[in-house]
Amino acid sequence: MLTPNLVVTLISPETGRPRPTVLEALPEPLTAAEHGLMVGVPVPADKRVHHGNWTAWPNIRWALTHMDELRASGRISRGPGPADPLPPTEPAETGIDLDGLAIDNGSGGAWTLDEMLYRTYTDAFLVLHRGKVVDERYFNGMGSSTRHGMFSMTKTVTGVLALLAVEDGAMGLDDPVVDHVPELADTAYAPTTVRNLLDMTDGIRFVEDYADNGSDIHRYAVAMAFTPVPEDWDGPDGIHEAILGFQARSEVPGEVFLYKSVTTDVLAWVTARATGRRWIDGVSEGIWGPMGAEEDAMVILDNHGIAVSSGGMSCTVRDLARFGRMLGRSGRVGEGADERQVIPTPVADDLVAGGEPYPGSGGGYPTREGWTFHRQFLEPAAGNGGVHAHGCARPTPVLPPGEGPGGSQVRVAPGDRKRFHRRDPRVALPSTPGALLYRDAGSGGIRPRTRLCRLPRWPARRCPGWPSGPRRMGRCPAPPGRPTFRPPACP
Repeated sequence: MLTPNLVVTLISPETGRPRPTVLEALPEPLTAAEHGLMVGVPVPADKRVHHGNWTAWPNIRWALTHMDELRASGRISRGPGPADPLPPTEPAETGIDLDGLAIDNGSGGAWTLDEMLYRTYTDAFLVLHRGKVVDERYFNGMGSSTRHGMFSMTKTVTGVLALLAVEDGAMGLDDPVVDHVPELADTAYAPTTVRNLLDMTDGIRFVEDYADNGSDIHRYAVAMAFTPVPEDWDGPDGIHEAILGFQARSEVPGEVFLYKSVTTDVLAWVTARATGRRWIDGVSEGIWGPMGAEEDAMVILDNHGIAVSSGGMSCTVRDLARFGRMLGRSGRVGEGADERQVIPTPVADDLVAGGEPYPGSGGGYPTREGWTFHRQFLEPAAGNGGVHAHGCARPTPVLPPGEGPGGSQVRVAPGDRKRFHRRDPRVALPSTPGALLYRDAGSGGIRPRTRLCRLPRWPARRCPGWPSGPRRMGRCPAPPGRPTFRPPACP
C-alpha cells in the first residue's frame, strides 16, 4: 500500500536535472520574486526558468503562471460572446466571516486564513456565494487575468467534453474504444469501453508514482514533452505513440478504479475521433465560449500538436470558478433574463452526482478510500455537502450543492504532487471556501491538507537485455533468444 512521504522536486546536484526528493520539512513559501526568478536583463543563469528545470522548486512558483512560455501551447478561445458576470458582494450580506476562521495547523496552534494560504503556497483564492464573489485574493504576482496551470483539473474538462459527445450521439458509453480508434486494438486498451475510460476502470497496468522518478507517470510525461526530455531519451515520442506502447493489464475492465493520467488522453483521442473535432476546438466551442469565460485558456501540446488533455490546461481563477459554478448549477450560467443552459442538465448532473464508493475505490491511494472517481471527476467521501475536483497543481474548485457557498483555490506546493486526505463519511463538512481544509474526525477541528500519498515502486524502468534502450510503457520487446518481459502485477 501507499505510505505518506513529503516529496519535493529539486535539481539533482549529480545530473543537474529535476528529481523527486524526500524532505523532512517544506521550504519557506517565498514568492517567485523573492527568489529572484526571471528578473533582470539578461536573467542570471541560476535564476532562469525553462522547460528543462520548471518542475523543480523554487522554479515552479514562477512556471505555473507562465506555462505557455515553457513549450508549445494551444489557445482555447473564449469566443466573441460576453463574459458571464461574477459580481462582488459584501461578507456581511452572506454571514461568511473568512477572516474570523481559526484553522488548526496540525501542531497544536491555529492559523488565520491568510496564514493558511501563505503556508500552503496559495497563488489565488476566490469564494462565490449564490453566484457572487465574497472573497478574492491573489499572491505570488498572480492577478485576476493571470492564467495558472490546472494540471489534473484538465481531466474534468475532458470528461465534460466526452459526455457532450455521448449526449450528442457521436459515441455511446458502452462503445468499445476500438470502434473509434482502431489503432488501440493491439494495446491493453483493446477490451475497454468509453465508460471504462470515463471512470478510469480500464484495468491497464500503469503506476502513477510521483515520488519514483522511474515510474510510468514520469516516463509518460517525458514522452509528452510535458516535463524535461533527457538527452538520452529513447522512449515514445508523443502522446499517441506512448499510448500505443501500453500492452500489459492488471485488472479486468470495469471492476477496479486506478488513477492513471494516460487514460484521460485515450478518452480525448476517442472523443476527437468520434466528433471529428480537435480537443482544443471542442473545449472552446462546447464549453469555454458558451459558459462565458472572461479570458482565453491555454493548453500544453506534445511534439505532434496533440493537447495534453490529462493535465496541460491553464486558466484564470475566475474562469475556473465559472466552470465550477456552471457544473454546480446543472449546466446553467447567467441570471434572470440572461440565464441559459450551456451544458445539458443530464451531463452536468451525471458528472456532479458521482458514483458509489466501493472497496478499493481510492484508486491506489489508501487515504482516498471511500472517494469516488466518476466521469473524470474525483470526489471525496459522501456527506460533506459538496463536491470537489482536484489537480496536481491544486487548482481546486469547490462545487456547492444548489446555491451554497463554493470557491476556487490555486496553490503551488514545492513538489507539485497530489495530496489527498480521507474524510470520515460520518462527519459532515459544509462546502466552505477552504478547499484545502478538512474536518478531523477525532478532534473535530479544521486542518489543512498536508500529507502526500506515495505509490509503490515498480522495477521495470529499463527493458532487460537492452542496456541503452528501448524503454517502453508497460511491455518490453523480447531481446534475441529471451522471452518477452512483463512487469509484475501491481500490489
